[in-house]
Amino acid sequence: MKKRQNPMSEYEEQNNQANRIAPLGVLRLGMNWIGAIASVALVIGLVYWVFSLGTRDPNDIPIIRAMEGPARTQPENPGGAQANHQGLAVNSVQSEGSTEKPAETVVLAPEQQSLTSEDLAQSELAAAKPELRPEPKPATKPTPEATEVAKTEEPTPTVQDPSLIVESIVVENESTVISSSDYAPLQSPVPQSRPANLSSRIEAAAEVKEEPEVTDPENVSSVPIGTRLVQLGAYDSETIAAIEWDKLIGKHGDLLTGKKRLIQSAESGGRTFFRLRAMGFNDVEDSRNLCSALLARGTPCIPVSAR
Repeated sequence: MKKRQNPMSEYEEQNNQANRIAPLGVLRLGMNWIGAIASVALVIGLVYWVFSLGTRDPNDIPIIRAMEGPARTQPENPGGAQANHQGLAVNSVQSEGSTEKPAETVVLAPEQQSLTSEDLAQSELAAAKPELRPEPKPATKPTPEATEVAKTEEPTPTVQDPSLIVESIVVENESTVISSSDYAPLQSPVPQSRPANLSSRIEAAAEVKEEPEVTDPENVSSVPIGTRLVQLGAYDSETIAAIEWDKLIGKHGDLLTGKKRLIQSAESGGRTFFRLRAMGFNDVEDSRNLCSALLARGTPCIPVSAR
């Protein structure tokens, strides 16, 4: 037979269990409410922050106020190095705020001092001062008495080639032209001594072959404008141009036959020179053909027209 428990004891046992469970339920309920309230507060704060970003008034923006007084002040004793080019008229506009008055006195700048001969380089000295060479002494011409004595003592010479006699005369003329320049050339040709029987040789050469006819140079004023010409060179003097013409005749006589010599003076850069030209052409093609032939032989030639 089962023993029946006391009802009072059962009630007390249940009451004890309820007393033990009650604090845990209250604590759990409180934690739930605290979490719910915190979540709602966080959501409300987030909504308010987003709303305040969109509706912030410009006056609410923080402003940094400037300090009282000037931002920069010039020290009484700045010290340090002074800037260059102070006190010029162009700087007075920035410093004083106005342009400077015009100067009362205007003075020219001093002339530029040139270097002395001691300061120049050796190459510049050599270019500035050309080397002077002693001029060759002209050959001494024999007196008429010596010529007569030579004729009586020496037999009549055999007639030589006339071209050799003409070449000896041309060499003497060239030496005379070169010696008359301002400065003697670096290597001047040595003049040949005049033979005592030169007159007899010239007479014999004249009997064998007559002297070629020399055409006088054409006068510049007689050349009409537009005349076709060819320029053969430019020289420092008229004498040198005439000698060069004689050389061209001897070298290119077959091409310059029937052509007349023309020497014209011109100036360029304060220097006077003489142009050696030839005239006697029918048209432009005639002058160009002559220049082409001379250029093929190595002689410079330029077809031009008189101006």
